[in-house]
Amino acid sequence: MHITICIQHAVLKPKDKLIASICELPSKSCGDPRKEVSLVMASFYDITIGQQVEFQRVLASAGFTDSHIARIIKEPNLASTMYVAIQLRTIVLSCCGESITVDDRYLTDPWQPKSWFRGYRCQRITAEQHWPSRPLPEAPRVFIPRTSTEHPLGHVPDSFDSLWDMADAPQKDGVSYTKYRGEGVKSDRANLHLAPNKIEFTEPAWLAFDPERGKGERPNRFWGQADCAASEIFSALIQFPEWPLAWFAGSSAPNLSGYQLKYDGNWSGVPCLSRWDDHRQLWLFGSWADGRNVCWSSPSVREC
Repeated sequence: MHITICIQHAVLKPKDKLIASICELPSKSCGDPRKEVSLVMASFYDITIGQQVEFQRVLASAGFTDSHIARIIKEPNLASTMYVAIQLRTIVLSCCGESITVDDRYLTDPWQPKSWFRGYRCQRITAEQHWPSRPLPEAPRVFIPRTSTEHPLGHVPDSFDSLWDMADAPQKDGVSYTKYRGEGVKSDRANLHLAPNKIEFTEPAWLAFDPERGKGERPNRFWGQADCAASEIFSALIQFPEWPLAWFAGSSAPNLSGYQLKYDGNWSGVPCLSRWDDHRQLWLFGSWADGRNVCWSSPSVREC
């Protein structure tokens, strides 16, 4: 069976083929590989009564008769697969026309991509341009955000200096920014190392990247957490060149809180990024790790 979902309009297509499949093979699950989730789902009867009622309402609004709905409900494998499938949303990205399938049912508000976000295909092309012999793996079929600000990020591990060099400064009003790196941001082991418990990825991977985690909090509050972003933030600059233009306009600029930077002889600093519009510059500089600023965050990353 092939099911195309548009939950925003409560439509399941093609209904006739689905009905025929239900009647002929009632115990089989959906054949669409994007929706093959029954193996990891608990029984359909583990859902609440309210969820079951809502499931029946969606099926009815899609044109299924009471007898078809009853047939579906009696088949746990089919019902659980369909129930999960109708939770998924397919979002078409305005930047490139590419679509992304999202399971955001655990969020309070529907997930929406930021204007600077680019889809899997665009990210894969960018990665191939920089690392032709290190391709990204297959992208997640369904992105499951844990927060409304998480976005998929294609990350290819590389050195601190190489990733910074690959990042392009943004353009605004037809004028290109330049990059500036403070003299205190040195990448040798005597001046820069990973924060405790931070382990960087060694192979190309798709990550869930949350650029707004820890907004307004001290960067060193996140030292000791394995999900604290370090060089992955440079990957975000490479994949999302318009991201810096959102800083200080509702979004925060990032601390690279997965690092510790030697500052005044102590490991009390952290690299961070900023945008200086007066001089059209993208800045990489060092700051105190115990300082707070509502305009900066400590982004997180986790494997999708």
